[in-house]
Amino acid sequence: MARSTRIARAPATLWRSGPFGRVILAPGDAEPVACTGTAAAVWDALAEPLTLEELATVLAAVFGTDVDTVTADVGPLLAIWRASGAVIEG
Repeated sequence: MARSTRIARAPATLWRSGPFGRVILAPGDAEPVACTGTAAAVWDALAEPLTLEELATVLAAVFGTDVDTVTADVGPLLAIWRASGAVIEG
C-alpha cells in the first residue's frame, strides 16, 4: 500500500467497544474478531481516514516507538483487515 493512500474503517463493518478491547465483524468474516492492545489502538485511530504514515505517527507517539517500527508492525494487520473488508482505501 502506498504511504499516501488513506485507510478508514469500512461503514459495513460492525464493531463494539468494551473493557476487553474492540470486537469487529467485517463483511468478509464469518465470526467476530477480538482486537486488543495495538489492534484496538489501530481501530480507534482509523475512525477518520489516515494515510499509513499518519497512522504510524499517531501510534508511535502513543506507544513511544519510532514510525518505521509501527509501519512494519501494522502492515500485516491492515492487510488482513483489507482482505476481510473491515477497512477500505480511498
